[in-house]
Amino acid sequence: MDLASTYTVFFNTNTPDDHDNSLHLRTNNGGEYNENCLPIYWENLSVHAIIKKDRWLRSSITTRKLLLNKVEGYIPPCSLVAIMGPSGAGKSTLMAALANKLPAQMDFEGSVKIGSLSVRNFENHNFGYMYQQDLFCGVLTVKEHLYFMAKLKLDRRTTDKNLKARVSAIIEELGLGQCANTRIGAGGENGKIMLSGGERKIVSFATELLTDPSFLFCDEPTTGLDSYSAQKVIKIMQRLVSDEGKTVVCIIHQPSTELLNVFNQLILVADGRIAYSGPPNKAISFFESVGYRCPDNYNSADFIMKTLSDSNKSVNSICDEFAASKHAEIVKNAISNEIYYLIAILAGETVPSDGKISSGESSQPHH
Repeated sequence: MDLASTYTVFFNTNTPDDHDNSLHLRTNNGGEYNENCLPIYWENLSVHAIIKKDRWLRSSITTRKLLLNKVEGYIPPCSLVAIMGPSGAGKSTLMAALANKLPAQMDFEGSVKIGSLSVRNFENHNFGYMYQQDLFCGVLTVKEHLYFMAKLKLDRRTTDKNLKARVSAIIEELGLGQCANTRIGAGGENGKIMLSGGERKIVSFATELLTDPSFLFCDEPTTGLDSYSAQKVIKIMQRLVSDEGKTVVCIIHQPSTELLNVFNQLILVADGRIAYSGPPNKAISFFESVGYRCPDNYNSADFIMKTLSDSNKSVNSICDEFAASKHAEIVKNAISNEIYYLIAILAGETVPSDGKISSGESSQPHH
């Protein structure tokens, strides 16, 4: 049983035979989008952390800390995207904003859209968000954990038969069959059979895939894994994009050059700004063009992280150079095309079908 064939039973009360298996993105106002993939794009996105300091017998002091500074970007439909940057650069804040997961104590300005709608208009089941820390009950097996989470996440009208079918389909799709009846375990349980670090990450994926989200966001899914396990996790992401038409965005911490080039797009964040956005294999040439040459036989990801961790002056220089580069122009053109199509459709005009952007290196919109 594949994942697509089990999806319709969870959000429709009718039988699967009465519906097609295409993915329907539901919005809060009841509208639906029949397209399998939609782009994510954001403009003038700024995020401030609201810091409230209480004082004894006096009114509290509220301050604002800038985390993201008027950034913009574009993620093509059905793509595998890596976000990288030094500690405190704003990576997690950017991803949380794209997934509509910002905490209440953060102030949001600007716009984040999926297709023609604000990200805030989409329901939670359209997004899967995998946190950096695994949240498991160690005494449960993989199958028991997934069944328990399915009971919590899926429609309460879903029958027990359909719940078990969904769990079985997920286990088969992600290759968890050999450890389906193995206890997840917890740290410090020496001598007991439990899941490895890579298997735990895959179970985290499985948990988020229960509702078949169109967009999957992962916070450092390869951190703490050896190179083989990290590659296995990324290959699963790749398959979700290529076979199931999902968009997967993840924060990656210093991957190998080979692993980095697996991604369709690389977004570098530094000091709350975008330092680069484009194909991973062209990031090094961009850095060379602005005066930062990567030494021969040096891991490109390590070089990028080292360069972006230097003084604020060099980081600001790189961000300024990117804002004036052809890569930034490609992003602007992609966003402009999306806005153009939206305006044309609202006006009832006929729009061209190719949707090509003038630059040859740009990704095409979804239309």
